[in-house]
Amino acid sequence: MAGLLAALFAIVLNWIPEWNFDLKHSLLLCTSSVLTAAIASFFLSRWPFLLTTVVVVVVVVVVVVVVAVVVVAVVVTVMIMVVVVVVVL
Repeated sequence: MAGLLAALFAIVLNWIPEWNFDLKHSLLLCTSSVLTAAIASFFLSRWPFLLTTVVVVVVVVVVVVVVAVVVVAVVVTVMIMVVVVVVVL
C-alpha cells in the first residue's frame, strides 16, 4: 500500500508543474508498485495474501483508469472553455 501511495504521489508531483497527465506511465507506475508487493507477498507469505494482493491490483488499476478519465475530461473541458473565451474576445 505504501508503494501505491508513493506512486500516486509521484504522479501528482509530475502532473502539477507540467500540466501533462500520461496515462500509460501512471498505469505502469501504479501497477508495478502493487505487482512488486504481490510478488513479495507471494514469497514471504502464503497464497491467501497473494489472492488479496491480486484483488488490490485489479482495484487499483480500475481506480487509476477512472481517475485518468476524469482528469482528461476536466482538461478537455477547460480547453474548450479557453477556446470559447478566445473566440468571444
